[in-house]
Formats: sequence, C-alpha cells, structure tokens
Amino acid sequence: MAKLVFLSEKVANNLLKIFTTDYQLNNAIGLPSEDQKIIVEISDADAQNILRGKNWISFDESGNLSLAPMFSHEYDKEKLDALLEKIKIKVNRFLSIHDSNHDLYADVTSYKNYLDNLDTSTLTYPINSWAEYCYDNNITYVSEYQL
Repeated sequence: MAKLVFLSEKVANNLLKIFTTDYQLNNAIGLPSEDQKIIVEISDADAQNILRGKNWISFDESGNLSLAPMFSHEYDKEKLDALLEKIKIKVNRFLSIHDSNHDLYADVTSYKNYLDNLDTSTLTYPINSWAEYCYDNNITYVSEYQL
C-alpha cells in the first residue's frame, strides 16, 4: 500500500507527498509534525495513476477519498521549460539531502541526468503530460510528489 501525506485536512490541494514504500515515509525529511498531517493509504495501482498524472484526488462531502481523471495540460516549449526548471530545483534538493541508500536515489539521479541533457527544442509539441511522455519514451521519471 502506498501512502499519501496531506497537510491537516483532506482536501486535494493539501497533498504534500506520495510514498510508495515504508522506507520512503520513514526517511522523509521536512514533513509536518504528526498533529499537522494526515496519512492516507491507497493501493499501489492508484498511487501510480496519480504519480503518472492520469488521476487526481478528490474528496466527497464526508471526506472520503476517490480518484478523478486528471485534466489534460498542453505544454508548449515555454511552458515545458518552466515546468522542468521547477522540477530540477526539487530534484537537486532531493539529491542534496539524501544519500545513495535512499531507494529513489538512483532513479532521481538518472532523471536529473536526463533533464540536464535534454534539449527541449527537439521535442514535438504539444505535450499533454510530462509524466506520460517520460513513461511512453522509457525515460526514468520521478513525480514531484516523491521528491
């Protein structure tokens, strides 16, 4: 089971992190204190759909979690460049605070190397989902919710 960490309340925009292993949760740095966060377990398949940008989290009036289809984002070169700059900051931060013992370290390092060498002018636009683009092209991808 994967774990979603929310800030205080169960609302979609309060999602902080997604952990696919207990190791990731137990070794997380910078999470809010126990009284300021809520941890919700979901299936690994549902977590992967969120991480890949296929689904998003929604809550009914009672606070029960459900998944909803993600709205498509069309990225042109300018928008993709801005997104990737934001991702690079998070990737570099992750690598600066974790060592090679972390179970995502190799994937994050591979993702960083890809991003550092990517020439976005060679891509075909629009790109509807950066996560799906990576998966479809066998590029190591790490969601911002994992960093």
